[in-house]
Amino acid sequence: MVAVLNNYGGFYNRKVYVNEARLAGAKVNLPCVNQSLFNATICGDDIFLGFDCLQNLEGTLAQLIPQERHLNGDYTGLENFAVRTGASLEQLIILIRIGAMRFTGTGKKELLWEVHMLLGTDKKRKNGPALFEGMSRKPVLPKLESSVIEDLYDEMEFIGFPVSGNLFDLARSGYRGDALAADLLSREGQTVRMVGDLVTEKHVKTRRGELMKFGTFLDEKGLFFDTVHFPPSLQKYPLQGNGLYLLEGRVVVDFGCPSLEISKCGKMPLKPDPRSE
Repeated sequence: MVAVLNNYGGFYNRKVYVNEARLAGAKVNLPCVNQSLFNATICGDDIFLGFDCLQNLEGTLAQLIPQERHLNGDYTGLENFAVRTGASLEQLIILIRIGAMRFTGTGKKELLWEVHMLLGTDKKRKNGPALFEGMSRKPVLPKLESSVIEDLYDEMEFIGFPVSGNLFDLARSGYRGDALAADLLSREGQTVRMVGDLVTEKHVKTRRGELMKFGTFLDEKGLFFDTVHFPPSLQKYPLQGNGLYLLEGRVVVDFGCPSLEISKCGKMPLKPDPRSE
């Protein structure tokens, strides 16, 4: 799975390979400035995602972080990291929000306050945070609340999918249907309801030229299940892009492989993003 991630290949979205690695027993970790390389790496049962997975992180900085660490040792704190890499305020914010500075033991919000206080008004700085060099003590900050939901939304923004959880953790409703992928073979011929995270969809046309689709979803346990959307149900209940769906349909089994013939489906709402409040 790591090889596929680092080859930027495969048919599916990267979240599928991360999910498969987790099912195989790996602990998948967010990028860390003191652990990660440019690409994803394996250390025992731990996988550390690389800096290459971070959207909007500059490529030169993504390469520099592990190179500088290899030459001069682990980073000892936010100030030390900023001085050694010369990272801009915007780039530091990305790394803080994705949790890449968690080795400091300081919360993300406290780090964001700190980096803004120290760099936010330094408009003339071009080659590294000179303000750090004269600081004798850090600013004293009030205790700030953290939110798992905020973390998941940060991961979706900068990586494209949740890593420390999954999309089910963001569902506004706790309803998960009455069947999982592992149940389908024993439910042949029955009408069931399932909740799935859309992985991919395939468009095909019937003999009459009508559009139908085949879907692939992940259930809450991370297992695949397939859906069939015939023209009548597809017209009335279309798939609307990535997200969580509530799906109702009849279980059919062909050559030992179950699928769900969809009669109804709809996208499920997610919890509001607390970062916009």
